[in-house]
Amino acid sequence: MLDIEWHYTMSDLCGLMARVDDLPLFSVSLDLTDPAAFAVINATMAVATKRGTYLCVSATLNDAKRRVDKSALAIAYRAVLAALANR
Repeated sequence: MLDIEWHYTMSDLCGLMARVDDLPLFSVSLDLTDPAAFAVINATMAVATKRGTYLCVSATLNDAKRRVDKSALAIAYRAVLAALANR
C-alpha cells in the first residue's frame, strides 16, 4: 500500500491559487475525479464575490481506512461558498 501524506498547508494552496487564478483555463468543478479511487481529495479555489471580495476556500477530506465520500465534501464545500457569497 502506498502511504501518502498531505504536505501543503491551506496558505500554501491559496498562494498557488493566487498565482494562477486569472488563467483562462481554470473553472469551477468538483467532478474531476472518481472519488472511489482515492483516499484523499482536496478542493481549493479562488473566488471573487459580487461585491469584489477575493477569497480562497480550501477543504481536504481523507480517510485512511476507506475511500472518501466526495458527495459529503461537495455538500459542505457548497455550503461554505454560499455563506461567503455575500461578503
